[in-house]
Amino acid sequence: MIPLYSLNIKELKEWFDRQGEKPFRLSQLLQWILKQNINDFNEMTNLNKLLRKKLSDSFILQRPFFEETYFSKDGTGKGVVKLYDNSIIETALIPDIDRVTVCVSTQVGCKFGCEFCASGKIKFVRNLTTLEIVEQVNLWKRKGFNITNVVMMGVGEPLDNYDNVVSAYELLKDPSFFGFGTRKITISTVGLISELEKLTKNYTKIKIAISLHSAIQEKREKIVPIAKKYTLVKIKKWIQKNHLKSSITLQYIVIPRFNSGKDDLDALIKFCKDLPRVRVNLIPYNTIYKDREEPDEKLIKSIADYLYREGVWVSVRKSRGRDINAACGQLLAR
Repeated sequence: MIPLYSLNIKELKEWFDRQGEKPFRLSQLLQWILKQNINDFNEMTNLNKLLRKKLSDSFILQRPFFEETYFSKDGTGKGVVKLYDNSIIETALIPDIDRVTVCVSTQVGCKFGCEFCASGKIKFVRNLTTLEIVEQVNLWKRKGFNITNVVMMGVGEPLDNYDNVVSAYELLKDPSFFGFGTRKITISTVGLISELEKLTKNYTKIKIAISLHSAIQEKREKIVPIAKKYTLVKIKKWIQKNHLKSSITLQYIVIPRFNSGKDDLDALIKFCKDLPRVRVNLIPYNTIYKDREEPDEKLIKSIADYLYREGVWVSVRKSRGRDINAACGQLLAR
């Protein structure tokens, strides 16, 4: 039998087509799994008995589950998730005053090898299916948390798993399943231009976070290897075309004595020129293997103040969950 969670949405649709079932039957199945959290096909009472038997004979309903969970002294949670094939991913829970955000992973491992990211140092295994992506939200919900926001910023490059990520985005937005508004879901990327073009062609007002981390091409290539292909020039050209119809944030991990000097900031200011709707999100570097120095609050504040004075819309991400390796860039750093 086939693990149900191993199939993507397209494969599930094809299976229902082969059974001669109407498309709405798949939606009913997903309702039972994702909304009602039912694990037994025989309990899915609005499916006819023959279909329930076919499902029982064809699939194993083996959900991802928390192998371990950790909680930081600041309230941040990290879940170590085991998948149907014994692969491991991690997901983070970030509670705040007015929101509770889940950071989901989209791949097992990552191909892109960004220097500042723990998951980039782990061998890529496979893409997550749509159900595996959205189930990370359900895992935290079943622990009693009222989730308000989802960010696709965990293990992997979301747009390298384009079809499954877009299907997950649809389910997360759909009131029949999760019902998150478009302003409550953010998709992160190192800047895969062709996939970004497809995404913004099909969706408006989508929230996108681009991992910039340096506005100097040579420096960016050192910490984001794919930058050789997706250059700053190409990224800015795409932003100029799309920043009025999308919500775009430039993520900038502050690494002392690498991208925190005046030349670096002036290059960032120049990059942001003529992009008044684009925000720079400063993120303190969180050490992975004690390989680099972490910035202190004074440095982060001085950078934020300088950018603000020069007309850049800037925010600072508070580092959360560092004591359990759940902060930005630390997932799978255990």
